[in-house]
Amino acid sequence: MSSLSDRWPTRPYARHGETQGEDPYASDAFNQADTRVDAASAAAAIGRTLARLPNGDRDVLLLFAWADMSYADIASTLQIPVGTVRSRLSRARRQLRGIVPADVTSFLIGESSG
Repeated sequence: MSSLSDRWPTRPYARHGETQGEDPYASDAFNQADTRVDAASAAAAIGRTLARLPNGDRDVLLLFAWADMSYADIASTLQIPVGTVRSRLSRARRQLRGIVPADVTSFLIGESSG
């Protein structure tokens, strides 16, 4: 007769069709941890870049990205022409692209016009 410890290692995996030693959940947990570490690194880099941006560029970027405002709304709020909004946002995006991976940048600030 086998002991509980002899049977236990294979039971959680058997119902998932996995073999002993392959944990279907461990890989997901490691991927999630990697994503959190990458996000933390990106957040720090974004924060440093935002601090270095000229005030006008930073204002436009933050209103667009976090307040989810359109170009016209930003122009109205800041009392500047829409063309200035576009150029400031373009400069801010260029600065972020230099330090943050493209998929993170496009996720955070979008690449569509408003």
